[in-house]
Amino acid sequence: VSISVSHAPKQTDPPQATAPTEPTPIDINTATVQQLSSLPGIGQVLAQNIIDYRNTHGNFQKAADLLLVEGIGEQRLDSIIDLITV
Repeated sequence: VSISVSHAPKQTDPPQATAPTEPTPIDINTATVQQLSSLPGIGQVLAQNIIDYRNTHGNFQKAADLLLVEGIGEQRLDSIIDLITV
């Protein structure tokens, strides 16, 4: 009985190229102060203003509704619009 053993290199799959993962948008209707303050240009005070507005007026219908929050202007909204959702 003859047994043949092959010493061929083991075939491995090439490493998968990983696309840069997009950050998960923050839902401004459920986000905490900590989550909101992680957004660029949004500190603890603005994050609390967003939550206070949400608690008083109900959920935001669209991201642009953040313009109704004291301290949020067009430029600030533009800087975070791709990082938030409703």
